[in-house]
Amino acid sequence: MTESGIVISSENYISGVEGFPLTSLNSVVRNSTNNLGLIKKATENGVTILHLGKFEVVPGDVFYSHSENLKLPVPELLLSRVVNPLGQAIDEREPIKEDGKTFDLVLNTVAPGINTREEVTEQLETGVMAVDSLLPIAKGQRQLIMGPPRSAKSYFLIECILEHMEKGGYAIMGFIMKTDSEVKQIIEQIKESGNSDKIIFVVGSLNDGSGLISLVPDTCLSLAESLRDQGENVLVVLDDMGKHAKVLRELGLLMNVMPGREAYPGDIFYQHAHLIERAGKFNKDFGGSSITLFPVIETEVESYIHLIPSNLMASTDGYLLFSQELRSKGYTPAIDFFISVTRLGKKTQNKIFAELSQMARSLFLEYREVLSFGIFASDLGEKTHQLINTGSKIDELFKQESQVRMTIHTQTLLLGFFFTEFCKAQSLDFIVKNKSKLISIFEGKTFLDLLKAPEISSSLELIKSINDKSPEISKLLETNK
Repeated sequence: MTESGIVISSENYISGVEGFPLTSLNSVVRNSTNNLGLIKKATENGVTILHLGKFEVVPGDVFYSHSENLKLPVPELLLSRVVNPLGQAIDEREPIKEDGKTFDLVLNTVAPGINTREEVTEQLETGVMAVDSLLPIAKGQRQLIMGPPRSAKSYFLIECILEHMEKGGYAIMGFIMKTDSEVKQIIEQIKESGNSDKIIFVVGSLNDGSGLISLVPDTCLSLAESLRDQGENVLVVLDDMGKHAKVLRELGLLMNVMPGREAYPGDIFYQHAHLIERAGKFNKDFGGSSITLFPVIETEVESYIHLIPSNLMASTDGYLLFSQELRSKGYTPAIDFFISVTRLGKKTQNKIFAELSQMARSLFLEYREVLSFGIFASDLGEKTHQLINTGSKIDELFKQESQVRMTIHTQTLLLGFFFTEFCKAQSLDFIVKNKSKLISIFEGKTFLDLLKAPEISSSLELIKSINDKSPEISKLLETNK
């Protein structure tokens, strides 16, 4: 039975409609020109409808019931495409032919329970050594990415996506109220890598209207769940959840929802938390794979203690705080390692890499701490001078330019090399000049085989083995001049 309702009032993506006595919340309706809307609220005489897009509605127009849920094309049809939250193509290529290959986009989906989950055991390789070693992330982890503008968050996200796809995973990137130029730049950088056949771009642009923009996270996670059920590991990036919160605030105020702190809806924490909980590591009944989630939020300069960032920090398994100040000093990635946290990733590192990472972390953080106040002192002790000398070398080692990604094996060998007597005797200038050459050397089969040698079962044994090969390393460095 098709129900209908007559528009009584309409303003700013919201229509008050008289009718639809039997239709449930979040049901899909359409008008005479086939524009879609969602029933979001029941009123005394009818319902409140949220427009999914920008289209004109005037009192007297009629909406008709359309379906219980929105429909999305299956992910396989959307790979390498740029689509809106309804799965409709917005790139310059041909329209997407669904041919009946769709699935339901169920709003307010309840996250799978604990009986569907498994312990995280596998590390998500980002290709960025400072993160993989000092702040490792697990497959299935929910890791918040936050920082002010121009702190190189996008650089890191692009590296993670490209590395994940190179390792056989899929990626879904959701853009929420980003400018067209920002979206275009990121998409072009990913596609220029030549590896865009395992990613879907979901864009809620400034021109789409708040109703459509609000669906971006649901669309991204629904597509990810469809791939997860097929046994695929998926990385989902939602950029920017702060703007998503502002969209929800706008819609809540327009629909007369009781506001909470800072005029956000009273259930804003729930609305974001129930989205974040849909990621994780799942058992065989749910594909035996993972959904790793990177919610992104842009903060004020060097300040992040506000309602929405705090809510997201409480809902996730850790956070990476990017710093504009560190970026201006030439650090890439510009992550504040004193404040950033990862709660799951360390348990997924292999034994040797974990030992080397702990050694590097202790040295690196001690160096950064001394650097913050002691470098200007004239009476530094010999031990402090030695720490600054050694720390400056590992600081340089952790700087990593765009499109220079390293496998965990290469990172392990590079960290092992750093702690050799051969490297300790070298200057900072040696690291600066030879870093790229060292990466190439340790990507070679001769050194990668060291990690497979049965006699090497600890970091100290690896360090000794690499040190024994220092004449060979010196020769290779000379050859590669």
